Amino acid sequence: MSKKLSKKIERFGYTNIKQFEDGFPKWKALKLPIMAKPIKCQDLKPKRVIVNGVELFLNRDSSVNVEWLKNVIANKKLLSSGILLVDVREPQQFKKNHVEGAVNIPFINDSIDKSKLQDAKAIIFYCNSGIISANAKESLDTELKKSLVVDEPIIAESF
Repeated sequence: MSKKLSKKIERFGYTNIKQFEDGFPKWKALKLPIMAKPIKCQDLKPKRVIVNGVELFLNRDSSVNVEWLKNVIANKKLLSSGILLVDVREPQQFKKNHVEGAVNIPFINDSIDKSKLQDAKAIIFYCNSGIISANAKESLDTELKKSLVVDEPIIAESF
């Protein structure tokens, strides 16, 4: 794993991070394992947590569970539960398609308009890849202890 990637995943709480200085091609040439040990199924079950009085279901890595979120959106309980679903992509991407109930607050130049986030009890960021949303969450972690990210890339059509 590269030093740059190691630093990024460290911010998500991973602690057992190893770096192979010779790079991935050398790793593969040595036929070293590419996958971690299998995870037991019971470890994958989402955990119920309360954030500012809002019930959420999180995965092992503290990201929002997509299946739970789909259910909340399908039952039209997003806003009534105090959750603000934020699409951090560019406005033109948001206009093309977005998850029902989401608001567009772009994360541009490592910055987001915090004034639009103050009233929410819990904030869930999403984007197409998960990278921008993770960066948006990270930028607010010290100020807002109520921000979370979805555990996988979000494609609006799948909601």
